[in-house]
Formats: sequence, C-alpha cells, structure tokens
Amino acid sequence: MKNLTSLKKIILIFLIIIMFPLKLNATTRWVGEIPEKWKDSKKWETLLNDLLKEKKYYSAMIAANRMLLLFNELEVKEIAYKTIIKITDEGYPFQVRKIYIYGNIEPKIGYDFINNYNFYKAYINEKKGLHKWAEHYFAKIDKDNFHKYLFYKAIKLYESNKLYDALQILKRVLKLNLDESHAAFVKKTARTMARIYFELEEYQMALDIYKNFLLKTNPVRSTDWLETAWTLYHLKYYNRALGMLYNLESKTFGEVVHLEKFIIRALIYRKLCQTDLMEGLLDSFIKKFGYIINGVKEGKSITNFKGLDILSSEQNKEYFKYRYLYKKLSDEYKDIARRSKDDDIDIDIKLYKYLISTEKSILNKNAQMFEDKSKHQAVKYLVLLYENLRFLKYDVILEKFNPNTIFIKPEKINLDSTSTEKRIFSFYWPQKGAYWADERLYYKTWLRNLCQNEE
Repeated sequence: MKNLTSLKKIILIFLIIIMFPLKLNATTRWVGEIPEKWKDSKKWETLLNDLLKEKKYYSAMIAANRMLLLFNELEVKEIAYKTIIKITDEGYPFQVRKIYIYGNIEPKIGYDFINNYNFYKAYINEKKGLHKWAEHYFAKIDKDNFHKYLFYKAIKLYESNKLYDALQILKRVLKLNLDESHAAFVKKTARTMARIYFELEEYQMALDIYKNFLLKTNPVRSTDWLETAWTLYHLKYYNRALGMLYNLESKTFGEVVHLEKFIIRALIYRKLCQTDLMEGLLDSFIKKFGYIINGVKEGKSITNFKGLDILSSEQNKEYFKYRYLYKKLSDEYKDIARRSKDDDIDIDIKLYKYLISTEKSILNKNAQMFEDKSKHQAVKYLVLLYENLRFLKYDVILEKFNPNTIFIKPEKINLDSTSTEKRIFSFYWPQKGAYWADERLYYKTWLRNLCQNEE
C-alpha cells in the first residue's frame, strides 16, 4: 500500500511538471513590495509627466514600465503604453516589445495608439510562435497605411532576400504623411534603404542617402559614420572613407569603440600599400588594447580589464545594453537631483530616487549575468583582430612588391573628388598622411596609391 501511495505521488509530481513547466528568465525583472506611500498611481503619473517634460526619456521609459507592473487600472495602463510608444518614436535605442507581453487592454480611441499597440502585440506574439494571436492583432491594424506595419512587411521581404520588393515598400513608407514626431522612424527607414542599396552593390545610391540625409540630421548615429565609410571604401573614395572614421572617433569619443574602424583602415592601407600607415594603425591598436592582450597571454583575470565595457560588437551587446542604460539613468538622475536642490525643478525626488535605485539594482544584476561571457567573447575578438592586423601588416609589405601589380597601369582611385574652391574650411591632420574632416564634410589629404608604378 505504501508503495502504491508513493507511486501516485511520483505520478502527480510528474504531471504537474508537464502541465506547468518551470521557466527561468535569463534576466531579472522588478519584483518586491512597493512602499505604502507610493501605491498611489496619481503620484506615478505626475512623475512620468515631469520626466517627459524634462526630456528624461530613459527614466520615463522605466517609470512607464513600472506602472504597468504595479497598477491594474486600464487608464494607467493606457497612459503607460502611450508613453512607451512616444519614447520609442523618439528613437529609444533598444527593443521594447517584451513590455507588451503583459498588455491586456483594448484601445478604442486614437489612430496611432490603436495601431501601435496592436502592432506590437501582434509582433511579440509572432516572435513567440503564437501565430493565431498574431493574426488576431494584425487584423486590427490599418495594413494599407500604418507606417510600422509597412516597414515590417519590407523587413520580411528584406530577410527573404527580395531586396527590390523591400525597396518599393520603403519608398512608399517615405511618401506617407508623417510629421516631426516620426523623425526617428523616417531615419530608420532611410537607413534600411541605404543598407539594401549597399547589398545590391548600388553604392552611389547608398552614399546619397547617408551623405545627404542621415549625416545631416541630428542626432547622427555612430554606426552611420561607420556604414558611410564602408560605402566609400567600395566606391574607392579611400581618403573620404578614412575621414568618416575620424568623424566616428570624434563624435563617440569615450562612449563606445567600434572595432570595425580598424578593419576598414587596414583594408584601405592594404589597397594603397601604405606600409607606414599600416604600421601606425597596428601601433595605435596595441596602445589601446595591448595591455588586455598581454594580460590574457600572461593568464591574468579579465574581470578587471578596463575598456571592455565600451566595445560595441555582437559579442557583448546584451552586457553593453545594461551598462549603457545604467549610465544613462545615473546621468539623468544626477541632473534632476542637482536642479531639485536649487529649486529649478518641481519633482517628487524621493519617488524618483526610489525608481532609479531599484532599476539600477536590476540593471546591475542583469549586467553581471552577461559580464563574464561577454568579456571573454570581447577579449577573444580582440586577440583575433590583433593577429589579423599583424598578418595584414606583412601582407601590405608583400603587396607593395607584388610583381603582378607593380608594373600594370594603376587603377582609378577616387582620392579627391571635391574641388579646392569648395573647401572653404579644410584642415590637414599631420599624422602620417591621415586627415580630419571639417563641419561641411569636405576632405583634404595627401594619401597616394603606393602599390603601382605610376611612371
């Protein structure tokens, strides 16, 4: 009888495990009991409006998300979701679709709100494989005119390698009547068009978008400088490609390091057999990252290596995201706290401090989950890049004396396409032939092709 009872317990436990599987999230969400004095949703609404007024969008995004978790009133949820949509449209740099998982409202008023909410609900359900629910929410969208749905269709075509079809839809999106509140979305659409033209090897079309729009409208994304450099490289405007990389370094100094800039510069120096510049590039790489590479070779722990936090790559994007948000929230809070002491701003600083301190704790825990893996991946990438640069250094020397190229007629390289009369402000950057670009994006350099005999 005892054995039978034990068997029943085992079967019961087994059935429970099957019916209610344990799901562990890779990241931490806010949990805990909110203090009694801050259980009033009106206080949170006031804080949210104050943060939006001060354009503290990272803090406002966190406040809206917390309101969704804390309060069940539909009115509060609508306010929170409208805020999330607004900040997303302002150009919030990270995905927010997971916030819509626990959305349970049925918006009835407001074209933008109805379409945005249902679009994100459909999108997250599709990503989770719940296709029936995705169809349910997609059916509530104006599929012919809602800009985000059309963009979504274009991306699906892009992923299927139907590039020209994707371009047609993106052009249609840009013809819609979109106001200034959609500026970030318009730039995103144009950037996608540029990337498609790049993949089609229509580099001049891609360059036109970067040069005449993306690089002339603030804020400029650091990756726009990088992508423009790649486009110029393929067009053989090598000097201007280098100029874009110097723009990239000046605009993002201290915030993020794009390792691709070393790759582009190395490829250009190889194309032009610039051995001195290639050696200088390797020296600059060693100066910036040599202590990390040497430390790894000596068996030192990577946890204390500084500089890995600001490396932008696929290897550490999750870790970078949490550290980036942590810094942004800290900066916004410091500004509000300082001004509140001087009575320059009327805000519930205690509630704001509670929000930021708890959120930073979550971000810190999430960052720690990814820290070890991301730093190991980043170090591995650095070591491989270092070895590749070393190899390219000798490859450049070999190419300079390659008998297959040294005696043939030089290929046309677009070293200088802008007349000197247009260069009202041009500056020479005295670093072995490299140069700086002025505010008008005109360039001047003495870089020459040393691979071929020009006589």
